[in-house]
Amino acid sequence: MGQAEGIMQEHPDSALSLLESLDRDMLTCDYDRALYGLLYTQALDKNYLQIENDSIISFAVDYFRANGDEERLMKSLYYHGIAKLGIGNYPVAVVLFMQAMDIADRIGDKFWAGMSARGVADVYTETYNSSEELMYAEREYENFKAAGIQPHLNFALLDLERAYNNMGDYNKACEMCEQVEELALSTGDTLLHENCLRASITAYIGNNESEKSVEKIRMLCDNGWSTLEDSTYMVVAYSLLGETDSATDLFNKISCLDSLRYNFAAYHLTKAKGKESEALKNLEILHELSSRIVRINMNSGLISSVADYYKLSNESVRRELEISNRLFWCSLVIGGLVIVILGFGIFILIKRQQKATEDKILFAEQLQEMHDKNDRVSIESNKKIKELLASRYGLLDDLCVIVRGNDVKSAKNKIVDTVSSLINGLSIDGEKIRELKQEVDTMHDGLMTDFEKDLPGLKDADYCLFLFSVLGFSNTAIALLLKEDKINSVYDRKRRLKDRIRQLKDQEKERYLSFL
Repeated sequence: MGQAEGIMQEHPDSALSLLESLDRDMLTCDYDRALYGLLYTQALDKNYLQIENDSIISFAVDYFRANGDEERLMKSLYYHGIAKLGIGNYPVAVVLFMQAMDIADRIGDKFWAGMSARGVADVYTETYNSSEELMYAEREYENFKAAGIQPHLNFALLDLERAYNNMGDYNKACEMCEQVEELALSTGDTLLHENCLRASITAYIGNNESEKSVEKIRMLCDNGWSTLEDSTYMVVAYSLLGETDSATDLFNKISCLDSLRYNFAAYHLTKAKGKESEALKNLEILHELSSRIVRINMNSGLISSVADYYKLSNESVRRELEISNRLFWCSLVIGGLVIVILGFGIFILIKRQQKATEDKILFAEQLQEMHDKNDRVSIESNKKIKELLASRYGLLDDLCVIVRGNDVKSAKNKIVDTVSSLINGLSIDGEKIRELKQEVDTMHDGLMTDFEKDLPGLKDADYCLFLFSVLGFSNTAIALLLKEDKINSVYDRKRRLKDRIRQLKDQEKERYLSFL
């Protein structure tokens, strides 16, 4: 495996052959099995082969995570993301890529940060999220630029062109195509040149430069790189140029294409011929097919993303527990000296936990005193509504943070249960939510009423999330009040709520976003 790893970058086909020649039954060590899973999956990807089974790379992820090997964990997460992307499991893929990118950023590996950002951009390309695609394509380019590794930097420019194209910025896309083509010709990179020419076709069509699009298609043909799909855009370009005879001859040869491409070409051809009824029919079919694709990708990539993320997290935790159990049983055979040291360590840990518990008890008592004092002050004074809200619910926010940060175990159970009981006693029910909405309306000129009117149909949790954000609750407190197991759920829900708000008019959008 060491030999295969050494030649992986320059000779991935030879590396794959070496790995396939190994007898996997001989890999009895967990480290060897994990390393094999990483290298074999990497070799499949570098040889442009479909990763049919992700179980071996999944094992590698678990092993390297449990053993603290961040560099190999980063690579394993990336290639696990490639496997999930290949089968269309976009929510899990994007989580894996982002985890790999976080590690790369933490250890300062610009190259793998760029690779991971490219994976995220690819997911957003497949799910028609163009703005996010552009953001991560730019991040990909910046990381590869910092790493200075070719040809990845040149291909990152091509990915950036694709993002601008999908965003509808065809002028920028055309400029980048010309830049990449110059790089491809100067370096003699035929693969980059081929992909650049193919990307140029749609960019020039979108930029109303159909004659240049025809020129690029002919260059593909001259180099023997053209495909039947490229002919679709030739039909479109000919139609836009008014060369309907040439477009018709070519169109008759592409009837075997899928319905989306076929109707795309048919619409432009019939429109150019002045057959308005046929053009309208093809446009309606094209719209229906496009809408169907968008719905499928949105339903699988956005709505189920949170569920898939928790599923992945639960599976990872389960595997980590299995590994921990095996390590525990192995530790039982360690000698008496180690047991003594371990016992001493446990004694020190218990002492520290007792000290921490005493500190928390004292802190809880101080918080209770602060709560009582604030209640007396709020009853006796005539402060403004905003100050009343701060004094009334500031303690609740602090207590939620404390409960969230406690590791409920053995000696701490009693104090944590006590604080948890206090938090549950302060939980906000339906009537309290209505009171809070009325107070926010009074303080912010009908903010909650306007928000519910402008964004009807949201889930109750989304309305509560906005309400708690206006009140200044922390994400930790919000997670507890919404009964979420993971604080990441609050970040995900807040991100989706922001996406919905950004669809409103500028005035309403700025008003609501200022509280998030």
